[in-house]
Amino acid sequence: MSGLVNLSNQAQDYYDFQIYSISIPDKSYIKTNFGGQETLPQTFLPLLEKQLSDLPTTLGVDFVCCLTANMIAFEENGRVELNYFSCELTSNKNVFLISTYDLDKHSRQASTNLPKSLLLLTLPELVFLKSNGEIDYHSKTHGCLFDRNDDRDAIDRLLALDLSSLINKKHNDEQHTKQLIKKGYELHQTAKFEEAIKLYDEAISLSESYLSSQDIFFIKALAEATMKKGLTLRDLGQLENSLHHINGAINYYKQNSKLDIHRVGAIVNKAAILTKLSRHSESILSCDEGITLIKLTSTAFNLEETQLIAALFNNKGESFNKLSKLSQALHCYEEGISLCEKLGKDKDIPIKLYNVLAALLSSKAIIFNKIDNNIEAEQLQNKALFYYKELVYEEGETWQPSVAQTLMAKAISLHNLNNFNEAISCYDSAFHLLTTLIEKGHFQLKTKLARVFHNKAGVLKDMNDFAEAITDYDKAIEIRQQLIENQQRIDIFGDLASSFLAKGNLLKEFNQLSEAHNLYNKAEDIYSDLVENKHLSQFIPDLASVYSHKGNLLTELAETQQAINYYDKAISYYETLYS
Repeated sequence: MSGLVNLSNQAQDYYDFQIYSISIPDKSYIKTNFGGQETLPQTFLPLLEKQLSDLPTTLGVDFVCCLTANMIAFEENGRVELNYFSCELTSNKNVFLISTYDLDKHSRQASTNLPKSLLLLTLPELVFLKSNGEIDYHSKTHGCLFDRNDDRDAIDRLLALDLSSLINKKHNDEQHTKQLIKKGYELHQTAKFEEAIKLYDEAISLSESYLSSQDIFFIKALAEATMKKGLTLRDLGQLENSLHHINGAINYYKQNSKLDIHRVGAIVNKAAILTKLSRHSESILSCDEGITLIKLTSTAFNLEETQLIAALFNNKGESFNKLSKLSQALHCYEEGISLCEKLGKDKDIPIKLYNVLAALLSSKAIIFNKIDNNIEAEQLQNKALFYYKELVYEEGETWQPSVAQTLMAKAISLHNLNNFNEAISCYDSAFHLLTTLIEKGHFQLKTKLARVFHNKAGVLKDMNDFAEAITDYDKAIEIRQQLIENQQRIDIFGDLASSFLAKGNLLKEFNQLSEAHNLYNKAEDIYSDLVENKHLSQFIPDLASVYSHKGNLLTELAETQQAINYYDKAISYYETLYS
């Protein structure tokens, strides 16, 4: 038996099999007569309940399997059931007995050995108990671990199963699932979203087939594949569908408390999606849920916990920012920054915190921009750039998009300070970083490249370089139209509409009212479709803004009644935001 236990533990790492010797001197639990009916010796479970029910606590284990040389009898619904191979205690389902009566004979008939037969009788009990009784009875059991019936000789079919093939299949499925998730992530990173989703779906399907066993590997894999599919849907602009999948991942992680830290990671993603959907109050509640979950399990946060809780404070701050609650947002950012600095000894912050710390610093800078503290905002962006550049130096170009994003944020501060040439320089640096990465196949970064052109056009406009501003708006429009043709991403529809609106505003300043009116119409068509047909509330402020601008233009055209109609539409939508 010790040899089989060692081999079983080597073949898998989910169960840790151990051997204990338990002696029960009082043999009164062995009965051969039930209601006047003589039987072969039976281990009668009701007489063992008291002696065995506390064994898991006593031994410090999850389950206890007791071997008895007799067949097993127990009471059910007022009658005695006889001649069983296995059964659980009534008082503690995590304790069960296995009968070895005639098992040696059955093993020979199945061309196997007694230790393997014992393992094949034990595994079904463990799987069933671990499933919390969720495995239903099924009539076709040939080739199944649960292959047994009223005919004791039928046990030979179970004992003849090739256990190594069962173990190897599980091992192979684990490896295949890992590869599916890994390959899906790689495809996602190169903007091959539909292909990535197909691989995630295959990983989900494979993991679901093991769900009833409550195997922690497949629960984690199922949650991970579901969450990564949700993030892919997010990048396709399908935010509601994305949220649905991330909620599903959170529910899978809930099935095992050992996965709580991964559940918090999923909550971070959920909060970010809710913010994108303009559901800021819900996002704040999700952040609080994640923060509470970490605080319940730890008071001195380790590196991974600090990463997550800092990311939650960053998301929570962003939601407060969107709600124009700037002091609360600033408090969240400062709380997250403090946690990162606290973990570092003598300001030596671990490199794994650089990403979230840089994000917090950049977010804090955005608040300072809003309160016209642009000088300090620029200083914070410089700190964020330092951390991202260190990540590039240590870990490679994976972090270059974050450098580009921070350069763009810094350019906004410089723009606000009227440092136009420095702002243009930041946008040009971001442009060169992004184009280099896009040429290497990182096509998903085209969305950021379009934003570089869009934002840079705003600076050129304030520099009175109107021709170049129009050119950059056109470049942003061209990229976004191409992305829509290729990917049908809802979020890019919104970005395209914003470029139409911005270019329209610029043309309006030059009194090119007809061209501006056409661009406003294009922006209106997109935003109204997103809000009224696709019911995406995050675009309501944009639609209201278009209506307001159209009202202004129509006023200049002396079309007063139409202008009033559009102002009324704008007011109506703004009221829905603040009602």
